[in-house]
Amino acid sequence: MKTTIHEYSQWRQFAESWANGKTRFLGVYGNPGLSKTYTITKVLGEKAYHIRCHGTPLQLYKALHDATVKKQSIVLDDIDSLLRNAVALNLLKGLFDTGGTVQWNSSTGKLEGVPKEFSVEPSCKIAVISNDEVVFSKHLRAVEDRGLVCHMAMDAAEVHRDVGEWWPKITEDTKECPAYDQEVFEYLGSILPIIRLPSQRAYANSATAKRDGFAWKQIVQDTYCLNPTQQFVRQLMLDSTLTAEERQAKFSARFQMSRATYYRLQGEITNLLHIKPAAYDAKKRKEREGQEKALSKAQGRPEPPTKVGLAWEEIADGNFRAEYRKASIRRETRNRPGKKQGTETIWWVSGDRIPGIGEDTHFPSFEDARRAVEEAWASEKGGE
Repeated sequence: MKTTIHEYSQWRQFAESWANGKTRFLGVYGNPGLSKTYTITKVLGEKAYHIRCHGTPLQLYKALHDATVKKQSIVLDDIDSLLRNAVALNLLKGLFDTGGTVQWNSSTGKLEGVPKEFSVEPSCKIAVISNDEVVFSKHLRAVEDRGLVCHMAMDAAEVHRDVGEWWPKITEDTKECPAYDQEVFEYLGSILPIIRLPSQRAYANSATAKRDGFAWKQIVQDTYCLNPTQQFVRQLMLDSTLTAEERQAKFSARFQMSRATYYRLQGEITNLLHIKPAAYDAKKRKEREGQEKALSKAQGRPEPPTKVGLAWEEIADGNFRAEYRKASIRRETRNRPGKKQGTETIWWVSGDRIPGIGEDTHFPSFEDARRAVEEAWASEKGGE
């Protein structure tokens, strides 16, 4: 049998019924941090014998025997890695066969008094906890055939509601959880619509990160909310050394996506996370370029032969020229290609033997064009 659980009240009722009823096998899977292990441990109490399967098949065999001798219920937690081992997989399958007989048929000299065959008591409860459904659909189908498999599918709102019931009661740090932090709780509550991976662990980890002085809100966003593309856009938005056009150009160059896509993602992040693009700061831009120059010098890289505003001469509105190799950059406004509406501004580069840049290559901004030319010259180890 199998079922999907969306509420913690239902999950706790299922766990209690399993612990006190006649159903022997229970499988549980879902995202990390949904209180799977904690709840199972709580309902079993001292009867629980935890086997966290990161060891060898022989260690697993001995642990299963130890649990049987102590007449404790077996909780197999995070067994995914062991399922890649055929010997360990066969041991686990033996648990769920009729009679629950487990055998060890090789290296019997290493058993150290453990019999090479034993049966698990029929009264012994067995729980399998995993983050991945494939553990049951592919490897341990017998759990579903002879017991109950629960899919934990709580959304962010349900996780937040449940944490709000127990976390405020924790007024001092414990081994398992830091004391209640109202700012962390309220912030996570404000971003529920964009949390992709709901987790009760997010609250405790965020409170600890905040206390340790990390940029905890960014950590929350990266871990539970934003995909890599959105993370890159947020990084660009917060970089005050870049102009708006430079941010968009960097995004388009990285992901080969349009200007419209960048501004759509920027708008989504602004609306959901209340983050606004940083204002351009020329002073910080100058400081950054100075740091980059010092780093290049320390690493032995040749400096670019020109600097914007010095060797680049504006010969007309939007057109620049450098005496070095007669390079030129010119601006052009044109209709967008294809079926896209509106116009766009591009910057054309031309010159005499610019490495890696073909004749009449264009860029989305002047800064990108200038930087491409100067880096191409610098790469020649001294130029002409």
